[in-house]
Amino acid sequence: MFNTIQDVKQLKPLFKSDNLIIMSSDNNYALYLGVCVQSIIANQNPKYNYDIVILEDNITDNNKKLISNLCAQRKNIAVRFFNMKEFAERYKKLFYVRAQFSMATYYRFFIPEIFYQYTRALYLDCDLVVCKDISPLFTMDMKQNYILTTPDIQVINDCSLKQPVDGWSLSFDKYLADILKIKNPNRYFQAGMMIMDINKLKKFDMLSKCIERLKEVKHPVYVDQDILNSVFYNYVGFIDLKWNHVYHVQKTDYLAGNIPDVMYREYLKAREEGPCVLHLTGRQKPWIRPNQILAECFWQYARQTPFYEEIIYRNVLLNQPTIQTKQDIPLFLPNIKDVLNYKNNYIKYLKYKLLTKLSWGKKHSKYKQKKNIYKNKIKNARNFLKDN
Repeated sequence: MFNTIQDVKQLKPLFKSDNLIIMSSDNNYALYLGVCVQSIIANQNPKYNYDIVILEDNITDNNKKLISNLCAQRKNIAVRFFNMKEFAERYKKLFYVRAQFSMATYYRFFIPEIFYQYTRALYLDCDLVVCKDISPLFTMDMKQNYILTTPDIQVINDCSLKQPVDGWSLSFDKYLADILKIKNPNRYFQAGMMIMDINKLKKFDMLSKCIERLKEVKHPVYVDQDILNSVFYNYVGFIDLKWNHVYHVQKTDYLAGNIPDVMYREYLKAREEGPCVLHLTGRQKPWIRPNQILAECFWQYARQTPFYEEIIYRNVLLNQPTIQTKQDIPLFLPNIKDVLNYKNNYIKYLKYKLLTKLSWGKKHSKYKQKKNIYKNKIKNARNFLKDN
């Protein structure tokens, strides 16, 4: 059976060693969460214990049972679920989401408050696979840092090229500097894998600082990751990119000269030797396009789970209209909401377009930002209808 906890007082370390792994997911990603858990189990070091806690709200009992059964015969691995409904309700209206992101991504804000009986944690996104033993992360020296993680090479690249930000009237370098208050874009990190010093984060009052910053930014491009970067800019240390190898960079040449040489070499080395953790970033996931580079890393663990057939069925069913006509299968779901709300979004776009012309100063900037957000939603809907 599965173990669901609703009282933080019950969240105590299960093993003598404080090897806590935290993940977060909703039911939409439960299948891929199961694959991630299986990848951890497949690469586990029997000398270590793995205390896995999944932050969730609506994962079905059946999916919880299937995920828990993956480690039922393992004495050194445990999976528990913690219901986040009570915590998430406090800030539900504040948690801005866009594109493929869900509200579950904000659960990271609550880690020090929920896991106060632990001293350290390894946070992993559910859309990744562990390709090698991750036990070295349990004992890695954090020095004076509150968080250890890897740089986000895509954002650093976009800042170098001064790429425009979707929904904003700023380029990425200006967005980081002016909105997020990040002076050096090379220190922007990818929050899908984080080693966290919970004691330091508790004293720092992480939750309050993140909520306060979110209220100021309002519509962060990369949702909670932008907020974490803004808050922990001076408190983060960096480790090798092999521990969070981003999947969406299929062709690496475009990064050359746009990110620091040491990062570029590090990324290429991980690609050549095989990453320790493969983060399935981007819209074109391996279950959408199974012929991409490193997609096999996902499928080898998917086959070891009871979710394998459902993953195939779900994605074939959703993409059936496009398979017959296109070699490249687009991501189907994220833009449906924009299509359904097209009329309402178009009216709001016209409203803020008019207000932009009739205002100045702070109000002008606010209305312009709103106009760009709804313009982007309209664009997403039109592109989706054109492609499908």
